[in-house]
Amino acid sequence: MDTLSLKESREVALRNQGLHAPFLTASDALKRVVAVQSQYHESLLISLWARFAEADKNEFERKLWIEKEWIKTWTFRWTLHGFHRDDWPLIQAATGNENHQGILGWFINNRRISPLDLDRLNDRFVQTLSGGPLTREEMDPFVEEVRFVSPAWGMDMKSAAFLGLLACAGTKNGKALFASRYQWIPDLSWPDLDPFEAKTELLRRYLKGYAPATLQDFAYWSALPAKTVQQVYEAIATECIAYSVAGGKSTFVLLKENDPPFLETSDLPACIVLPKFDSLLIGYKNRDRWISEDLSRKIHRPGGHVEAVYLLNGEIRGTWRKKSTGKTVTFQIFPFQEHRKREISKLTERFRALGRFLGYRNSQLRL
Repeated sequence: MDTLSLKESREVALRNQGLHAPFLTASDALKRVVAVQSQYHESLLISLWARFAEADKNEFERKLWIEKEWIKTWTFRWTLHGFHRDDWPLIQAATGNENHQGILGWFINNRRISPLDLDRLNDRFVQTLSGGPLTREEMDPFVEEVRFVSPAWGMDMKSAAFLGLLACAGTKNGKALFASRYQWIPDLSWPDLDPFEAKTELLRRYLKGYAPATLQDFAYWSALPAKTVQQVYEAIATECIAYSVAGGKSTFVLLKENDPPFLETSDLPACIVLPKFDSLLIGYKNRDRWISEDLSRKIHRPGGHVEAVYLLNGEIRGTWRKKSTGKTVTFQIFPFQEHRKREISKLTERFRALGRFLGYRNSQLRL
């Protein structure tokens, strides 16, 4: 088995994710990472901004809520994700039934309901939304009699989302809107995909966007059982090549069609700014290539929270948060070590670009 250096493994992943060189379109970027964790709405927008050369926040919002080219709903790891509409049938066929069975089992054990009760709730959501998107408050009178679980964290709607029935649909007076797939995008092609073949294609897509990665990484990212992941890998093993990474014991996998990308040489971007829960971290179970053990606690916070980070020359060098007042935004950075003047200059330039993307007139960087 050949070995990649730690630096090479990082460069390959950055290149595959479009963080080494931007994609031509934001949709290309979204398709490459497959799905972006989006319980924080800005995380989806900033993740794509970081991977696309000519980003416009208003264009991104149009693709979500007007053109409906991008979809936002619950999927991987039972959390909200944004993904391209063309990929919805694949994601649902590959993971939706497992997620649905998982939440059904939880309801049976914790709410003592039957599968029929969950079917009735899912059907009621689809019926209620047949006339167009509604807020929770607008839906409540129609679903309350069949709802057996609190709507907190979307628990009542997740099964319908896993089955490909529901999606987010923007906001109304500051309240989240939800829509039935049949009404929201009635022209969407929905092929009848074989679940196992969908899983093999999902693994291929994952490796294109996240390799070099381990099978444990894919299992974490997809939330598929380890046994299933092993079977899926065996089905495409002849399409893959295995590597080790210097200093580690795990086996990393790349698609042969992408091998050997690390032989291409070009400079890494001086500065990359990524949002909370970005795919560069969420895409892997083991993140020690990016974060040393002593720094992990500064990024991985209580309750599963993953901080926004920035990279300098391909290495994560700190976290950041923002605070806005009117048209002014302040980006507070928390460096892991003191920065040189040239690094601060690059950070200032990049965060100003982020401020412009988010629609602020004035941006400032605070250490």
